Amino acid sequence: MHWIKRIFVTNFNGMKKTSFFVVGISLASVFVLSTSCDKDDDSENSNNQEESENPKNQEESRLPVLSVDGSINGHDYVDLGLTSGTLWATTNVGGSEENPYGDYFSWAVSDPIDPDNVYGYYGEWSQNINVTDKNNYFLPQNDAATKNWGEEWAVPQLRFFNELKKECEITRDTLKGISGVVLTGPNGHSMFLPFSGCFFSTSKEVGFLGEEACYWTTSVMGGNLNSWYYCYSKNGAFDSYKTTRNTGLSIRPIVKKQD
Repeated sequence: MHWIKRIFVTNFNGMKKTSFFVVGISLASVFVLSTSCDKDDDSENSNNQEESENPKNQEESRLPVLSVDGSINGHDYVDLGLTSGTLWATTNVGGSEENPYGDYFSWAVSDPIDPDNVYGYYGEWSQNINVTDKNNYFLPQNDAATKNWGEEWAVPQLRFFNELKKECEITRDTLKGISGVVLTGPNGHSMFLPFSGCFFSTSKEVGFLGEEACYWTTSVMGGNLNSWYYCYSKNGAFDSYKTTRNTGLSIRPIVKKQD
């Protein structure tokens, strides 16, 4: 009986050892296979998550829907359905797909700003220079839109920007990696203003690039050397401000109309 027990114990131990070995390999294989599948699933899920979280992919999937309702002299305009019926250009003067910011202009100067001569075009900056007509448009020789795009285009008056603020839905967005603001009119048509910043004449550097969209108007500040511009600032305000006329700002033209 004792021998039989020893045989039984030996066989049991051997079988158990063998069985454990076999079962151990089987469980290990299942574990490795399961882990491998889990990793593949995790990897696929991770890739999908990365793709969905990738700003570029998000941007491409939600590009703002902009509108083009016509073209004059090769430059597109959009009808936002505004009360005044004003048609706005879809790009800045000097702007292109490669450079959506466009050129910087001093107030009432039709040529792009020259960083080496920011004070030169008006000599002593006379306070009484007459540069607008009876409808408060710049004279042709002083209008960057007219000079560069043709007589149908003009730098906007302050009131046209006020109308944008009053009648449009305004949201920050990006277009092909360029930060800016989308203005959607009452009729659902939209245009994009890039955060082109401004050119400081004192430091001869561009500031607030990617943070603010600043545009000249034709409106003056009474008898001083400041003029009005409109700006969508980084704090979310879209309003009129004043600055010195030698500051370099963007120009977003309108189609000229006589009142």
